[in-house]
Amino acid sequence: LAEVIAEKCGVAVMVIGLPDDDPLGQPMLNAWKAQYYGQALSAAIDHAYEAVPLKTNGAATVDKSKVGLLGHSMGGGGVLYGAGAQCADKIKTVIALDPGCFSWDEDVQFHDNCVAYAKEPLYSGTGGDYELEVLKNIKAAVLLHTSRAQYNAPLMPNTDYCAMWPALPSIYNQLTSDKKEIYVDNFLVDESKTTLAEAQPICAASHTWMLSPSGLLEHGGGVPINVILSFTRRHLLGSGEEPMEKPEGAVEWETAAC
Repeated sequence: LAEVIAEKCGVAVMVIGLPDDDPLGQPMLNAWKAQYYGQALSAAIDHAYEAVPLKTNGAATVDKSKVGLLGHSMGGGGVLYGAGAQCADKIKTVIALDPGCFSWDEDVQFHDNCVAYAKEPLYSGTGGDYELEVLKNIKAAVLLHTSRAQYNAPLMPNTDYCAMWPALPSIYNQLTSDKKEIYVDNFLVDESKTTLAEAQPICAASHTWMLSPSGLLEHGGGVPINVILSFTRRHLLGSGEEPMEKPEGAVEWETAAC
């Protein structure tokens, strides 16, 4: 994903890695609190300001007016936290893909909420409303994207919770930024699946489409990646182009003027 954004948008992309030694003694991936993500992202931005000119002998610098964040899954929750807190005055845009706010101010803070969310009807979004005060502080342009296939469904086998919570419309409605966009697709949704065990592999496939080169470009006929690229060009780079037309089958779709 980073390589495609760099190539298609003509921007430099820095990928940061975070340790995966989660706080619970069970296979629960990426359960670090979003607050920590915000701290790490802020440090990474400051590091880039210093490292880029140093490593290039002054040939390149970072344009501080065109810094954006992008995160996926728990990283999606992390970039939203950072955008409303530690990075609020450092960024122009933030993109959250399938954001999970399972851990927010504390590790595994909303486990019970995510268990309750998974008990509601599959793909309904019921139980997905919750206010997170940090979201109201985001000043940057925001793009939110997920699939209805991840509503009320578990990501990992043999689990009873849905970490992609709150539901994306709830997050969107809390944002006070005057430049906010949302796209919830309906790809892979199979209404015939009625149990968590049946829904889990569909949720996982919907959640990981960007992890392979072919999936990145071909999933949903290329619509999700083009939404990301369009947002980046318009809101980060100021391309002046018009927003994309509403994709066929979109469950939620809103765009904002630049």
